[in-house]
Amino acid sequence: MSELAEYHPIPQPEEISTREKEDAMGSYLMMFAALGAGLPLPMLNIIAAFIYYFLHKSKGRFVRFHVLQSLWSQIPTSLLNGAVVIWTIRIIFEGGEFSSAYLGLLAIVVLINIIYFQ
Repeated sequence: MSELAEYHPIPQPEEISTREKEDAMGSYLMMFAALGAGLPLPMLNIIAAFIYYFLHKSKGRFVRFHVLQSLWSQIPTSLLNGAVVIWTIRIIFEGGEFSSAYLGLLAIVVLINIIYFQ
């Protein structure tokens, strides 16, 4: 069989159940709720996203796509936030100073977080 015979069209919005739409929307809301609850612990939202993914991965293509989209968008932002938190803790507890490299990273991370929330 050719690849065209296996083609499955993307479902249109009216063909998707309300429950699937709510589950897909929940993946994005989970990311903001976990981020708000775990601001001192930036990896908390990745853990919450993985849990949400494993609970909803069998719900269908539409839900799985949006859960993965949410997860993949959180990974780089959370890693950068984690790096800034670790670097800040080291500076505070080891008596270091805020170098220009740290301030540059902090500015970039703040900018990335603003873009992330857009």
